[in-house]
Amino acid sequence: LIPLLGMAALWRSTPYGLGLVNDSAYYIEGADNLLAGKGYVRTSGGGEVKPITHFPPCFSRLLAAFSLSGLELLPAARLLITLLFGLTIFLTGLSIRRLSGSPVFGLLGAFLMASSDVFLGVFSMALSEPLFLALTLAAFLALTNGLEHPDWKWLTGAGVLLSLATLTRYAGASLYLAAILAVLLYHYTQGSRPWKALGCLLAGGLPLPLISMIASRLAGG
Repeated sequence: LIPLLGMAALWRSTPYGLGLVNDSAYYIEGADNLLAGKGYVRTSGGGEVKPITHFPPCFSRLLAAFSLSGLELLPAARLLITLLFGLTIFLTGLSIRRLSGSPVFGLLGAFLMASSDVFLGVFSMALSEPLFLALTLAAFLALTNGLEHPDWKWLTGAGVLLSLATLTRYAGASLYLAAILAVLLYHYTQGSRPWKALGCLLAGGLPLPLISMIASRLAGG
């Protein structure tokens, strides 16, 4: 219920669409060119088509996928980010519930996220931060499950989510260090060896960013 109320608040606060800034133009144009089959590119001021190498592609690709339903890109961005706001509220409540062991604190955390004017501001812009926040929360919840109930699927999935977060905002590369430290510290306190868990995490987390980096380097020269 709380995520639904948060989504309704965001929807009502953006009756004319999401806010747009310079970075929004790159994400929207990138998605538009993906839909047109041109690839993740932009048109320069001189009319030249150039690859977008300084903005990661995940948000534009997801936005393009949403637009396949027939929605124009800006309405699709509003719908996508509204759904991401609901997901982020839910994941925040779930994370606090896991950390505190208290359903009441989980509900309170979800409510604080849903009613935060700061986060309403963040999610009212056509930018990649909403997707990044949702992926980050999901990644560390998956990592927690993979450590507490040893399962390569959760650990590999956590790595994949970390890679998608990094391909949404390049600052996500710092999450790998946090995740690796979490694995090492957890296994240290348990008196067990972390190598299998680290292997699963990195097996899921490294391929996509490495492929993207090589492709970006080749495209950008």
